Parts: sequence; structure tokens; C-alpha cells
Amino acid sequence: MSTPAESVAIEAMAEKIARLESDNARLKTLAIDADRSSLPDQIRALRARGVILLNVRDEAEEIIAKELREAFGRLGNAVANDMFTMNNAPCTPGLLAQIKTVFNQGMSRF
Repeated sequence: MSTPAESVAIEAMAEKIARLESDNARLKTLAIDADRSSLPDQIRALRARGVILLNVRDEAEEIIAKELREAFGRLGNAVANDMFTMNNAPCTPGLLAQIKTVFNQGMSRF
């Protein structure tokens, strides 16, 4: 048989556990919803608005994609799948070099 103080403590702990379980369920729902609006979907929505991921490095697309996947996991995979590569642009090598110079390895903003 428990004392009144123990009963109050047990009741308080039970309420706390119930609140934590409720919070956990709410957070799981938020996580699922966030995953549904995944990065690949967001990247495609940006592309539909004319905003793209453009690789201006000299390395081959496959090498950069591999680096992205290794460094960033799922995020890198999403980026690699929707990335455009300047090396594949239909322009002369001279123009390609000029464009890459303007971008300064992605560090220029204009």
C-alpha cells in the first residue's frame, strides 16, 4: 500500500509519460510530413521556377556526383540527380571557360 505522497508522485509520473508519448507521436507525424516534402521534390519545384543546381567544376559529372553522395548521403544523392553540369553545355570551349571564370568555382554572386 502506498502513501498519499507516493500516490501523487505516481500519478504525476503517469501524466508526464502520457504527455511525452503524445509529444513523441506528434513529432513522428511532423517527421513523416517533412520527409514527404523531400529535397528532390523541392529541387524539382525550384527547377520549374527556373532555379537550377549548376556544377561549374572541371571534373567529370560522375566524379562530382560520387563526391556529393559520399559527403552528404541522401542530400548529396538528391543534388547529384538534379544537377546540371557546365561541361555538358552546348557551347564552344572558349565560351565555356569564360562562363566558368565568371562563376569563379561557384563563389561569384551577381
